[in-house]
Amino acid sequence: MNQDLIDYIKQARAHNNDNETIKGSLITAGWEEKIVDSALKANLDLIVPPPPPHQPLQHTSENAKPIAVVQNMSTRGIEYVIMFIALGASAISLGFLLHNMVDRSILNVNNFDDSFISVSSAALLVSLPIFALLFLRLKRAELKDAALYHDPSRRKAIQLTLIITFLIGLYVVISYVYSLLNSINGTNAVANLIHSFITLVISGGIFTYYWRDIHHKGQ
Repeated sequence: MNQDLIDYIKQARAHNNDNETIKGSLITAGWEEKIVDSALKANLDLIVPPPPPHQPLQHTSENAKPIAVVQNMSTRGIEYVIMFIALGASAISLGFLLHNMVDRSILNVNNFDDSFISVSSAALLVSLPIFALLFLRLKRAELKDAALYHDPSRRKAIQLTLIITFLIGLYVVISYVYSLLNSINGTNAVANLIHSFITLVISGGIFTYYWRDIHHKGQ
């Protein structure tokens, strides 16, 4: 059995990591599941998983090409992805409801059918608790195991969230400046300002939180 693998499992267990977490980290790093299971069952007791042993290239009858290694997502990684999906659904639903409220109260118009409001309300009631539950669960796990801050799925989800929220904020600012240049005034100007403010608060709040998080943790 590979000595690097044995050493890693011993050290991970010394840091109070359970077998599920250790297995997820090793599989994410490229180790085969059978090898990891065998090592974990060997009753063994590197913060960074060691590289997998050299895999011989498999050849076809036509071309000699390496076979790509499939990176399996860890259990924690799946939880992070679900959390960010729930966050996106919550933010979109909340934004829609607030924008619709502004249109009805200030402009006295209803641009959307009541069914859209019902769908947004239902989406918010379902997705927000899911996000809150996973957020608290993963925060507790991160406090116990700092290695989770470097989970590949977490990093990718945060980076994608930062890009999306930045683009939304940039679009809102450009649109608002455009409206000012085109002399939109009166009630429409007030409504436009409130619409811009709502979107910036939601997207900007998410962007600021995860921007500080990813820099604070040095990811």
